[in-house]
Amino acid sequence: MLRQMFGRLRMTLWGQQAVDPIGALRDSYPGAAERIACDVGVSPSALAKIAAAGDRVFDLHERMMAEFGLTRKALPNAELATLRETGVACCACKAKIRCRCELALGTARAHAGKFCPNAAVFSSLAQRCAS
Repeated sequence: MLRQMFGRLRMTLWGQQAVDPIGALRDSYPGAAERIACDVGVSPSALAKIAAAGDRVFDLHERMMAEFGLTRKALPNAELATLRETGVACCACKAKIRCRCELALGTARAHAGKFCPNAAVFSSLAQRCAS
């Protein structure tokens, strides 16, 4: 949902340019970023991290979830808040290059505990969803 929103926001307001959509939104529409953050269930600072991370982070998040056998559609609605939290953690993560490499090598799940801030959460979700 956030991915689509920011993709549309960037394309609608700024074309394909890499700009700070939250800063521009705050400049043009005071209070809008805070309302959007509230609507999607994240803090304004988390919303800024998500926007700054760009669309490719969402691919990493989904691919890492898949390594643990998780998909958004398969998760119960009760886990949506957890999914948002892991998405924000992924956006703020400093190990994106290693994540991409481990995913490409097929070793991401085995080594996730060493670099992924969501490894324990994904592992726990996978166990709960399998039961």
